[in-house]
Amino acid sequence: MLSVMCRPELHEATTREQYTAFHAEMEQLGLGQTITRNGKVYRLPSGLYLGVDVPAGLALLNLRIFVSALKITGHGCKMALWHIDDPASISISGLEEIAPSFWDAVGAFDPFRSLGQKPLAESDPFGFFGHKPL
Repeated sequence: MLSVMCRPELHEATTREQYTAFHAEMEQLGLGQTITRNGKVYRLPSGLYLGVDVPAGLALLNLRIFVSALKITGHGCKMALWHIDDPASISISGLEEIAPSFWDAVGAFDPFRSLGQKPLAESDPFGFFGHKPL
């Protein structure tokens, strides 16, 4: 498995929806915009993605990212993509910490999760906890 950093540039993206779709595609490829240190999650600088244990090689991942940009914007992207030996060795400073959501925090104490059941937030059939009913 491969760990990578990636910095694509979408010069032809003109709407928020296009950027949102691209971020979702990157997530599906195993590339996120966060990094974890000492149990805390931090947002990476804009446009920078980290992939830990990505199943594809660099050449294939490069092609998949390019195709995602092409599919969303109609144009490919400019990109830097590089291998990381040890993601824990990445030095960070000044990054915004992402506070866990209420349901992320509750999920750690959700007794149904350990039984293989749906988490509380997903098993709220009447929408009592502010989620849409199933």
